Amino acid sequence: MSEYDPNDSGRREPQNSRSHIEDVVSLRSLKEDDCFTNRGRLNCPPWARGVYGGQIMAQALLAGYETVTAEFMVHSIHCHFLKAAQPQTSVVYRVERVRDTRSFATRMIRATQEDELVFYATASFAKNHTSQKSKSLLQHSVSFPQGEKLPSRPLVQSAAGQACPDQPCDCVRSTSRTNSSASPSNKRFCHWVKARGRIASSPLRSAKSEHEFSCSSQSLRNMLENTADGDNDDHDSNHHAHAAALIYMSDNYFLATTFRAHDASRFSNPTSDYSDSSTIGHRSKGTEGAIDALALEERKDNEWAPKDGGQVTMAASMDHTVYFHNLHQLQADKWMLVEMESPWADDERGLVISRIWSCDGTLLATCFQEGLVRLAQPSRSSRL
Repeated sequence: MSEYDPNDSGRREPQNSRSHIEDVVSLRSLKEDDCFTNRGRLNCPPWARGVYGGQIMAQALLAGYETVTAEFMVHSIHCHFLKAAQPQTSVVYRVERVRDTRSFATRMIRATQEDELVFYATASFAKNHTSQKSKSLLQHSVSFPQGEKLPSRPLVQSAAGQACPDQPCDCVRSTSRTNSSASPSNKRFCHWVKARGRIASSPLRSAKSEHEFSCSSQSLRNMLENTADGDNDDHDSNHHAHAAALIYMSDNYFLATTFRAHDASRFSNPTSDYSDSSTIGHRSKGTEGAIDALALEERKDNEWAPKDGGQVTMAASMDHTVYFHNLHQLQADKWMLVEMESPWADDERGLVISRIWSCDGTLLATCFQEGLVRLAQPSRSSRL
């Protein structure tokens, strides 16, 4: 009997095939210099007013990667959502080469639909210094949360993961809820995520038409040459896809941390507009089933709540920042633990922070997001 591999999705794919998440975030080049668009369809959660924010961020990151050379790897991206992108219209990503130095490259990525700006991001890429391991460095890292265990099979998917059978990633919420009786700012929420299938070991070549794939062009052409010379290992040659997959999954359940910390209800709340862009999915025939599953999950969360935390009528991401750490060790197609908290909420806004670790305890990313969160207000009594 073979040993159980917790990272095995149970599916067998051709060795050179692309994972579903690579298809979801892939780009194609346009005639204009440093200009790209989504190759495949844009995904819209069944409860959202627009395209899933994680897909827009991932494609913006890959558009930035198109304009840097092989020795640069992303270390941070700062994203701003201006308007909900609509799934029926292609998104055009225009990259501005803000600055290039020996150690860093800075890119501004603007995303438009029908010439209207819907999103922009600033991405910073740092030169790969793995060859300088002998240098003296300041080093420290937040520890992996105690008591968290890898998901067992069969997977008990979160409601978000069950929203559609062709989701590009798995999501399993942690059975432990840290400090459930603590104040909202001290509560922690965890889940495990990974891309489904296996992310290809070799990079995608530049796409010139909608029938081709792309993760990056200029940098990947250089990387393919370096790989042929034996200078790069398989993972580093396609780290673009792993970074894009992580940022895609980082938006899952994220803003919801703000109202989960207050035991507030949203999906079990009939007045909600289901406008949160922090959960993954598609519009489909199973929309109502997805909402019902999330409502059940929410009721279980709040079953032992000491009081009603309110009813969320609207939630939408405003900005999202990801700082990447240890990118050489990032394998987004293996289980990663996400721990989330909300240090502050007021004035109809909430701030959330997450940390993402590999299953061996390596800190891979730190994320921040601020979003709009509105509660149902008590009806005003008539003065008549």
